[in-house]
Amino acid sequence: MGDQYSSSNSINMDDSTVTLIKNKNPKASAYGAQKGNSNIKNDHENDSASEIMSTIGSESISEESINQDNSADSKNEEQITGKIISDLVNSLGETVKISEMTHIFNLMMALERKKYDNLENDIILYADEAAKKQTATERYKTLEWIRVQYSLMGSVINFEKNAYKTLRYLIKSETQSRAEFINLIKCARNSWNSLRKDKEYMAKEHIAKSMKKFNKKKKYYVYS
Repeated sequence: MGDQYSSSNSINMDDSTVTLIKNKNPKASAYGAQKGNSNIKNDHENDSASEIMSTIGSESISEESINQDNSADSKNEEQITGKIISDLVNSLGETVKISEMTHIFNLMMALERKKYDNLENDIILYADEAAKKQTATERYKTLEWIRVQYSLMGSVINFEKNAYKTLRYLIKSETQSRAEFINLIKCARNSWNSLRKDKEYMAKEHIAKSMKKFNKKKKYYVYS
């Protein structure tokens, strides 16, 4: 099975589907941002659940303010699939209009972000199983999941910001060619795939280690 991005003149995304707000600009991401907020701190003595939730809450408000869109039809929903995006890209002329670039790029970013959000749901299930296996308390599991979630959130926000920077660079360039735009879409999607794989590995590794650590502490107190 060949590379779906092997041709520089066409693009073929997968068939994933996401419901999004029409014309809503999910501005918030960037390449390589996984480096920025990837560390998951593990200090229960200095952090309470309420303190961590407060920090996450302020981060969410900040992200929401970035994503606000005042377009008249922003409340209209539409189903977006990889095939729809591929068809839009493949129908472009040799010179791409700025409006076409931003529209297609926004759709691609929303679709990839949905996949990232689905990853969080998978990690929640992983955390539940790991906690049961090590008989960790609900409070301990919740605190560890909040730390993981904070890391995931910070990474994707930075990632999206950097991704939109690359789009702005292309828009400012004198040659808004179809080939360059397709290359941008390919690079962005590949970066999303790398981000998801890296964050999934880091999150699951942290959860597994933290749950084992809880079990060791429990055994120490029982036999000491």
